[in-house]
Amino acid sequence: MDARTERIAGNTWARKVAEERSTVNVRTILSVATVAIGLVSAGLAAKYDDLIEQGYRWVTVDGPLACVSKDDLRQMVGKPSDELTLKMVEEVRAYYLVKGSMVRVVAQETSSGLSQIYIPGITQNLWTLTKFLTKQPVKDIIGRIETPNTLTGATATPTASPAPIESLSPTESPTPAPGQ
Repeated sequence: MDARTERIAGNTWARKVAEERSTVNVRTILSVATVAIGLVSAGLAAKYDDLIEQGYRWVTVDGPLACVSKDDLRQMVGKPSDELTLKMVEEVRAYYLVKGSMVRVVAQETSSGLSQIYIPGITQNLWTLTKFLTKQPVKDIIGRIETPNTLTGATATPTASPAPIESLSPTESPTPAPGQ
């Protein structure tokens, strides 16, 4: 072999070795990433096991997919339309689920794939498809994982009643006079 042929053959061999190393590196990186993701999700699940045992689930969808009755839910899922959605929401027969929010499963019908859920702040239990709920923690729109401790607003119970408003006499004005 002449020098040029040896150089070409050497480059080809070096290229093959580099490709094999690259393939091994990619496989190694993917394997490590898969294991890391598995460990993190298992760790998150373990952290929330007691909540899951109490019936808490996270919502995986956005939309008017929680209804007062099973029949209403079947209509919303079976033949969705803007008109039906508007009608159901206006009549307070359908409620919006928000991805990442936490609900508590009250009853579950495995044969029909339906779950009756309690949403904090809504006075009656609602029906939704079980497939819209998960035992795996889901981050909400701002990147937090909801728990019963983080639920506020509609679920917060007032600790004191508001102070009564003092009535004004007919001669008093709620607006101060100039110079007061």
